[in-house]
Amino acid sequence: MLRYDSNPVDLNLWALAAVTESQPPTADWVGYKVIKDKLNINLKFTILPAGTDGETKLSVAAAGNSLPGITDGGTLDLFYKWVDQGLLNPVESLLPMMPERTR
Repeated sequence: MLRYDSNPVDLNLWALAAVTESQPPTADWVGYKVIKDKLNINLKFTILPAGTDGETKLSVAAAGNSLPGITDGGTLDLFYKWVDQGLLNPVESLLPMMPERTR
């Protein structure tokens, strides 16, 4: 059973656009309500520009120590740079919770 306190968690998710025409979901997207009701998370979903413009936005956020809670953007070079700079949280302790995925 999922447990949480009564205060919702604010979570920022940034994703690189798959195509230049990609737009974020509308404010009334049912997914926001489901995520809030089922997980007690206030999700803020941001679509980053495709290509280097999106990676630049991520780099600026990293330089300001203000990366979002979750992102799928950037290159592996950026990822390893952020690891070296201590900007990403370690997740090794979570791996035993996902034996099928980490096998």
